[in-house]
Amino acid sequence: MFKKLLALYKQYEEIINYIIAGGFGTVVNIGTFTLCRMLGLDITISNVIAWVITIIFVYISNKFFVFKTGGKGKKESTREFIMFVLARLATLGIEIVLLNLTIEVMHTNELVSKTAAQVVVIILNYVLSKLIVFK
Repeated sequence: MFKKLLALYKQYEEIINYIIAGGFGTVVNIGTFTLCRMLGLDITISNVIAWVITIIFVYISNKFFVFKTGGKGKKESTREFIMFVLARLATLGIEIVLLNLTIEVMHTNELVSKTAAQVVVIILNYVLSKLIVFK
């Protein structure tokens, strides 16, 4: 049984590692967002603060744990980081629109809205990271 699980992990290692890193990133993001909201900060400001903290964590975990592109030269790592940030800025914009739509317009619970938006963002981020950033 263990050998089968290990073989399955090896076959889908990158996706499984991405899910693990994304799960931790989501916890960091939602936790930071919730803390900011508890401190009385605006939805957009709370989301941007959560994003900045999360992006640092997720970049490091994606680089070394998921896509394993550590050990690149300074120039290539700089390009990689810039592309990572640009891709994440695009999905941040999508997330801000989703949050404002669901919370402000549809009056959905903030935690439900944030969690649903994170699912969309995680999928988009994987695709962008796989095809553009860490290729």
